[in-house]
Amino acid sequence: MKNAVVTCGEPPKTPPECTSDLGPCLFNVIDDPCEYVNQAKNQPDIVDSMLKWLDDYRKTMVPPRNKPFDPRANPDNFGGVWSPWMDNE
Repeated sequence: MKNAVVTCGEPPKTPPECTSDLGPCLFNVIDDPCEYVNQAKNQPDIVDSMLKWLDDYRKTMVPPRNKPFDPRANPDNFGGVWSPWMDNE
């Protein structure tokens, strides 16, 4: 949808909080595209289902390959050539 526009009304005075202590948020993005109203307490079955799906996904995901930059890997250290710079872990 190249020309889609989301128009939001006045934001709530207190925005929804989604934290590990307070719990996740769940929004109806069709009726509330600006995510002003947290529906998590009204839809606990949906939240539980999504959290289970996320937990199952985490069990099968591949670890990220983009690890933090290590200056020892700089090709300038190896005559301008990308090369192994540390022992296999």
